[in-house]
Amino acid sequence: MRTGYDTFDESVKKRYICNSYDAAKRLFDLLEDILEWSRIQRGKMPWQPDHYDLFNLADETLVLLQASAEKKQIGLYMQISENTPVYVDAQMIKTVIRNLVPMPSNLRKPAAR
Repeated sequence: MRTGYDTFDESVKKRYICNSYDAAKRLFDLLEDILEWSRIQRGKMPWQPDHYDLFNLADETLVLLQASAEKKQIGLYMQISENTPVYVDAQMIKTVIRNLVPMPSNLRKPAAR
């Protein structure tokens, strides 16, 4: 996109801009999660459990990995039903979920489903 910008039609430019925005937002959210996790690890943030839907927490976490997985042609599938109530600290469970999913950048070929 940095080169040849003028050669793209408006719909392609808009798609690239939207994709860039989404990727930047996911990266920001991931960095924010990591900073909160580090505060928890250092005892600077208390454990704050509350009632959540596990599906939503897992979905938010997997979205962060989706772009990288798509580049590697790797499918990420979640087998958690919607409306799965849990009583957890949201940041801690997101960290656990991130650690359970192999980072797509570490995988070399598409995974079989």
